[in-house]
Amino acid sequence: MALLTVYRFCATLALAGAALFCWGLLTKTNSDYGAAYELLITDCDEMGRVAPHWHERIAALRTVRWPLMDSGGGLMLLAATLFGLVRWNIGMTGHWCVTPLKRWYFFAVGIVGLGLGWFGEVAAIWQLVDRHMVPSCADSPGIPLIGITAAFLLFLFVGLVGGLLLMRGFAPLPLPLLAWDGTRPTRTLVITLCLTLVFVLFVLTLADALRSESSLAVPGYVLLLYLVEATRSALVGKKDVGGIASLDHVADKSDVS
Repeated sequence: MALLTVYRFCATLALAGAALFCWGLLTKTNSDYGAAYELLITDCDEMGRVAPHWHERIAALRTVRWPLMDSGGGLMLLAATLFGLVRWNIGMTGHWCVTPLKRWYFFAVGIVGLGLGWFGEVAAIWQLVDRHMVPSCADSPGIPLIGITAAFLLFLFVGLVGGLLLMRGFAPLPLPLLAWDGTRPTRTLVITLCLTLVFVLFVLTLADALRSESSLAVPGYVLLLYLVEATRSALVGKKDVGGIASLDHVADKSDVS
């Protein structure tokens, strides 16, 4: 029943996303095309400076077309990513709510997640330009592109080093997500609190991406959220009880086939 609920949840997200996307597609871009065109051709003066209050004036003419399409597309990507994760876990272990089966999968999930997140953030830069949401005399897109790339490379380095260190404390895999070791409550609580801070950061990033031009980064941030929770579960799991045996209380394999 739990797996069926997850499938229904993914389907609901996908349908809601499709409805929002179509609504945005049928909505005009600006409330006054004439005024918007005038602002676009007079966005910068002869000195290459942005016209006074240009951003506020052009924003006042925009409709909800882009937010609707971004949110709709983000929800559909969210549904597809969740569904893909569930099917991947079932294919590995026969259970849907579990950590990766092997340790190197953690690195694979992290690298793919960061790669997809980087792609979505870079695509957002070009979407801002294509949608005329920045003046023609604005700084080159190359500047934020370099900044985003540098930030994600730093995250990759920190993640690889941190992963190698944390992996030394992993219990045998796989383990159920939301694992909790009641025999070591203090250790479990400290690890959970520390990683919850990272989890919340990714939740906020995901929420922002869902309603912005960065919606293409949603799959990456979902994978990183999964990675954080899987890491927490692997760290708090009992080292003398792990692997497939530790999943017996989650669901019988026949229930997810």
